[in-house]
Amino acid sequence: CQLNHRICTDTKINATYRSPGDAPYIRKSIKNVCLRLGFDNRTINLILLAVTEILTNVDKHGGGYAQIKVKPWVRNNQIIGIEIVISDTGPGIADVDLALTDGYSTSNSLGLGLGAIRRLADEFEIKSQTREKTNNKSGTTIYFRKQINSHQSKSIKFNQLQNKRYTKKKWIIAGKTLARQGSHLNGDGFTWIEKEDFILIAVIDGLGHGYNAHLAAKLSIQFINKNYYFTPIRLMEQLHKELSKTVGAQVMIMKINKIESCAEYVSVGNIRGFHIRRHNALSLLTKDGIVGRHLPNLQSQTFFLTETSSIIIHTDGISRAWLSRVKTVNIYRYGAHNLVNDLIKLYRKKADDCTVVIIQND
Repeated sequence: CQLNHRICTDTKINATYRSPGDAPYIRKSIKNVCLRLGFDNRTINLILLAVTEILTNVDKHGGGYAQIKVKPWVRNNQIIGIEIVISDTGPGIADVDLALTDGYSTSNSLGLGLGAIRRLADEFEIKSQTREKTNNKSGTTIYFRKQINSHQSKSIKFNQLQNKRYTKKKWIIAGKTLARQGSHLNGDGFTWIEKEDFILIAVIDGLGHGYNAHLAAKLSIQFINKNYYFTPIRLMEQLHKELSKTVGAQVMIMKINKIESCAEYVSVGNIRGFHIRRHNALSLLTKDGIVGRHLPNLQSQTFFLTETSSIIIHTDGISRAWLSRVKTVNIYRYGAHNLVNDLIKLYRKKADDCTVVIIQND
């Protein structure tokens, strides 16, 4: 196929990135190549996440222009995966080792760094030169390679070595839920399940108040606890069937992959989620609907985590006025338990049930 300045065959792409408007076409082309090579949807999402982060870096630090080459990754005359090469014409990286450090950023932004991108790859290489070193030409080239079904084979061991410092840390999960003032039945609820390689978190808001909302939340928690091994989308789809005879609920389900250092989630209704890093809060996407009544077309979202990431999820019984504190308070250092108590105390809507869950890496 040929799209303007993009040229691609069934398994190869040679494209030019000139503006953020090119990103959707490039991601779609790479996704098509991944499908033809036999990647599963989970691995494709991780590859596209890495590409998105690299292109974001091109916009912020690489001059906004890059050449992109995609082809099968071949070893011993066998196709084992995909190779993506992205070369920009920016000022280059003076200290590559420092840039690969977790949490390093040259700007106060939500860009999560080359270290996180490297952990998503099975093989990762970066070459960069600055004008100070060459006197004329500068730029950075990233080589990203991913094996087919690599998350089921030895690549997990590789990523565990790359991310050893991260995965050995403990996770802090703090949560609190309260019924509306004057009621003893809570229509909200939350649950989490932690295993060796992942954490599943769910926040539920039963429709309305009183017994019917309480029943929908209770049934949701019971079902999720029994089927925690499902992907977030499949869990939401099955929960929709389970709640078909109730008033329904608004639900966010998130699975944190400890090995890949990323979170995958799906959300229906007015559950609010935020990924906070430094003094920036990224709002998590949700779709209108009611689980058990009307389920929209679901699409999971994925984002990177760093050692100082905080995730805050709450129902609409909490005012979003707390977001103003993000710019003045270090949320990570404040602590999950302290923050849960403060959000409930200061921003609770007393006429509604409320729930807050906060996840941090200790």
